[in-house]
Amino acid sequence: MEAAQEKARDVLQQLRQGADFKQMAVAVSAGQQALEGGDLGWRTVEQLPSLFVEVAPRLQPGQVSEPIRSPSGFHLVKLLEVRNAPAAADTPVAAVPAADQVYHLRHILLKAGAADSDTATNSGRSSSTTACSGEKILPPWRAPSPRIRSPPLPVGSGLDIARQTATGIPTGIKQTQAG
Repeated sequence: MEAAQEKARDVLQQLRQGADFKQMAVAVSAGQQALEGGDLGWRTVEQLPSLFVEVAPRLQPGQVSEPIRSPSGFHLVKLLEVRNAPAAADTPVAAVPAADQVYHLRHILLKAGAADSDTATNSGRSSSTTACSGEKILPPWRAPSPRIRSPPLPVGSGLDIARQTATGIPTGIKQTQAG
């Protein structure tokens, strides 16, 4: 958990120095919306994850929260924009209670344990892992795919397109036409 907290502080520092939150979420977040830049969309206070209910109303648009600890790890939240809920649309945002506002947020989750490796990203996916024996193991999406070989089709089934005559008519069809 200490490694995840340290990683969260490092990410927060990068964000405060101008790193793009969306790109950072794609690169390091283990959250479900990581590949969408951590976008949580527009949510009322009732729709926010309970961890963010106290945080979101205190943030100013463009501001990133301090790391928020949970059993999953550490969360960073960025408030993109605040709007009045439709019932309070004619009132200035500052005068509307937090319960009557909707928040557009982005989120980064740094899982405990996932921050222990420099290559751990996107829900624990990494570009490679080293086994105890020192052998490099590629994850399924990076491993070379085996050649798929189809079983041979029965001759004369009309589906054996690979067995064609010089005229381009499959053998099975040619025999049917001749018969």
